[in-house]
Amino acid sequence: MVNLSPNFYSLNTKGLEEIKNEQQKLFEKSGEKTHKINTIMVQGLLNQIDCNHVVSRDDLNLVYDYLFQKERWESYEIMLIGNLYHLFEIDYIYRVGKEILERTHYYEKIGKNRNLVVSACLNFWFCCLENSHLIYADFFKMKLKKLLKDDTKVFEKSTFKFVEGYKIYLTESKESGIKQMKNVIKYFEFIESKSIALYFQKRLNELVD
Repeated sequence: MVNLSPNFYSLNTKGLEEIKNEQQKLFEKSGEKTHKINTIMVQGLLNQIDCNHVVSRDDLNLVYDYLFQKERWESYEIMLIGNLYHLFEIDYIYRVGKEILERTHYYEKIGKNRNLVVSACLNFWFCCLENSHLIYADFFKMKLKKLLKDDTKVFEKSTFKFVEGYKIYLTESKESGIKQMKNVIKYFEFIESKSIALYFQKRLNELVD
């Protein structure tokens, strides 16, 4: 599962399929529920790249049940939510997002958890904008500004600027919004993060098409 992000941001569906198949085999061998949840999470990432990779309602219900049964969400649960956010209803995204953010003091103790919280909230913000829920979107933007205020994480801050550009595109000026999103892509090209630049270019094409 360690190669999820590299495969996702390079739009490598073959690599993701291999991870999913590996997790499915582990589930069939052991019956361990986590492996089944992993296959659903990877299928969700494939769905973000290509909508022909469908996540069934039954599988999504398994995820809902899994999250509901957990007394406390750890890094795995935050990663799961952050990767499947686009399949959740907006009210559910807002609710789980608030719950995660209310425990920021706990997650900040572990750097990995904090990074996952920021990544998930960037996804929540973007999804709220896509679905025209601007009040929810503004809530996540406000929280992210605080989380990233003293942070040196270049990728997260650049992603923030990209999503902010999308908001400008939707609510203020299409031209200014597109310019800001393109500037983020140019930055990733400049630092030779080509796969990430291509990922954001794909997102931009989908948003303004």
